[in-house]
Amino acid sequence: MKRSILNAIAGLLLISFFFTYQQTFAQPGEKSDKPREVIQAHKIAFITDRLDLTPDEAQRFWPVYNEYQDKREMVQKEMFKDFDIRDMDIDALTDEQATEIADNQIIKAQKLLDVQKEYHIHFKEVLSGKKVLKLYQAEKEFQHELLRKIRDDRPYEPGQPKRW
Repeated sequence: MKRSILNAIAGLLLISFFFTYQQTFAQPGEKSDKPREVIQAHKIAFITDRLDLTPDEAQRFWPVYNEYQDKREMVQKEMFKDFDIRDMDIDALTDEQATEIADNQIIKAQKLLDVQKEYHIHFKEVLSGKKVLKLYQAEKEFQHELLRKIRDDRPYEPGQPKRW
């Protein structure tokens, strides 16, 4: 359970990095979907390669996975809708306000886990147990690759802390 919450939080961090990365390609005042499409295409290729899907498996798997991604994205947007703790002056909050915000973050993280549990069942209906496990591994590997790429593509600016 504790590990699942940590995975959900790691996913949220990835989403926030993704939105930051996406905005670097957009013109001032507009949002660009192109980086998102490119990232999605790479993700599809990455997962397809890692799972070694047969044509029949791919035909059954991708609609389920795309639905899963849509639901996950909807829940993640909900998590950031009300407030973003990165922009908060936490020291200015009362203890009760901070507790309420922290509790709400856990409730929203649980909703994300509920989506993952629901689709775990669907994945097992269209893939073997080994391929379901490979899917989860591939998703984590892709997150690491995406974060590495974002980190490596961002130019170093003097006066900024060095990246690890």
